[in-house]
Amino acid sequence: MTLLEYQQAVCDAVAPALQPYGIECLAEDALDIDASIAAALAGVGCCAIVMTPELSYAGSDEHGGLVWEISSLIIAIREQVALNRSRPGAATAIAAALLAVATLASDTITPLSIRQREEGGELLCEATLQTSQYITTITTTTTEA
Repeated sequence: MTLLEYQQAVCDAVAPALQPYGIECLAEDALDIDASIAAALAGVGCCAIVMTPELSYAGSDEHGGLVWEISSLIIAIREQVALNRSRPGAATAIAAALLAVATLASDTITPLSIRQREEGGELLCEATLQTSQYITTITTTTTEA
């Protein structure tokens, strides 16, 4: 499994809980993530981003490739308050983070904390979870000149 595949799998798991509120889930390692975030925020004023901030070297696989362990996971909810909360049935950033955590909590993913702060005129709510997932490839996206 690659880093992007893992992030996308987490998005796929969280999406059913967030979609009723119009909140799109995005994988941090996807191509042009900044444009995807901007489009989601411009559309409904809220989006979720799956981030994997901590990777630890775990050895080599049978083909000599590097194996990495993902030990933490962050679900970041970015909210443009005025736009998001003007929509009927919208979920706040903190509510979306709680939904994501409730969806992911399991024997292999443990909730650690949820923090909310203002950043650049938006609310940023970050749910941090502990996990243990192994991947064999970190970078799967490329850009062409």
